[in-house]
Amino acid sequence: MVLLFDELPNEIILEIFDLLNTSDLIRSFYKLNNRIDKLISETTINLINIDLTNFSKYQFNYCCEQIVSTNYNQVRSLTLSNICTFGQILVFTSMYDIGQFSNLQSITLIEPEVRQYLVIIQKSPKITYLSVTLNEVDEIEEKDVGTIILSNPLPPLLKTLKLFYNGQISIGKLGTHFNLQYLTIIADCYFTDLFHIFDCFPCINYLEIELIGIQSDIDTYLFTINSSTMPEHLQTLKINNLSVNFRAIELLLMRLNQLKELSYRSIASENNNDAHTDSNRWQSILSSYPLLEKFHMDIIIEDNSLDICELSSSFQTQYWLYHRWTIICESSVNNSNVYHLYTIPYSNSIFSTSSENLQSTSVLDVSNAYDTINYLNLNLTSHWPFITRKYLNVHTLELVNTSTNLLSSSSVISYLNKTIIFSNLKHLIIQND
Repeated sequence: MVLLFDELPNEIILEIFDLLNTSDLIRSFYKLNNRIDKLISETTINLINIDLTNFSKYQFNYCCEQIVSTNYNQVRSLTLSNICTFGQILVFTSMYDIGQFSNLQSITLIEPEVRQYLVIIQKSPKITYLSVTLNEVDEIEEKDVGTIILSNPLPPLLKTLKLFYNGQISIGKLGTHFNLQYLTIIADCYFTDLFHIFDCFPCINYLEIELIGIQSDIDTYLFTINSSTMPEHLQTLKINNLSVNFRAIELLLMRLNQLKELSYRSIASENNNDAHTDSNRWQSILSSYPLLEKFHMDIIIEDNSLDICELSSSFQTQYWLYHRWTIICESSVNNSNVYHLYTIPYSNSIFSTSSENLQSTSVLDVSNAYDTINYLNLNLTSHWPFITRKYLNVHTLELVNTSTNLLSSSSVISYLNKTIIFSNLKHLIIQND
């Protein structure tokens, strides 16, 4: 006998509700019918993690008025967003004094206004985790984003801070914060600001950062590196180098000999290619790390003078084989002056490739080489490879048609069927170049 969900007895429905967190419960069942709404109000809801993103206005109001309002002390983690529910953060802070959430330990804010951020942080002294995502700010505030987030008195117990900003930030001299151990800044930061970060957070253990700079300003960089104090506790460093001269990066890395994990990404400029892909210089850097356990490289370069065989063989010496760091070097058959050099297993979640045949040094004997990839950008051409790779965990697929010819749908589907698992897909983006 098959029963509809609405035909189940109240006791069973309440047991199901007990297995769900607040966000999933409200999104899935609120406004289904009056009976279910009443049961939601009667259930003992797990309020440890409150995530109000992707809520409709009605769902947001219900959750705040009927659930959160009487359970301040249960909330440990709070996520608010101005994207899906316009003005959500302002409404929430108008309804509640954040200081009433006495056990709050984690806050995630998506697209807050700067003044909203300041109000929330000033009233959250016990949090140990803070994540802030900003895409747009007022013109007056833009240059001060880094200073506002990092230099305003941070909660004294804060251990993890993540800042995501679609633009350039400047970080001046900051006050010292001894408790912060994990810092992620996905925004355009000047190379020299890195040393303000080191001064401000002397106990930092993990740093992920994007760096920009002026290629000709190498003398300034060298002076700053040699005169600065390096963080003694830094064990994990992840750099996305957008425009800093590799010589400066090299000298910086040589002074951080306590690292256990290093990740380096870059799209190399034309006048700096040789440095980025010089295996001997990389060997010198890595040899200065007696504790190093993990190394990841992801470099894209454009150079007509490089030879793929010579480049790849330089990373296949006894040193690289001994440490089991497998470096893949590949280029497109039809665009052979652009090279992609990376370690496997691949370390990032986003990967761009082409459907055409690749010149590659890969033997792909690593079974999980591309398991980390969940966003695949695939340029479709009129050429199909003889051997296809498997990207088993892709949930977002972006197809870009770069062919001047009309592509056969059956050919595309046949290729994709060998490349990804369709049942894992959640998002599909199709573009014509």
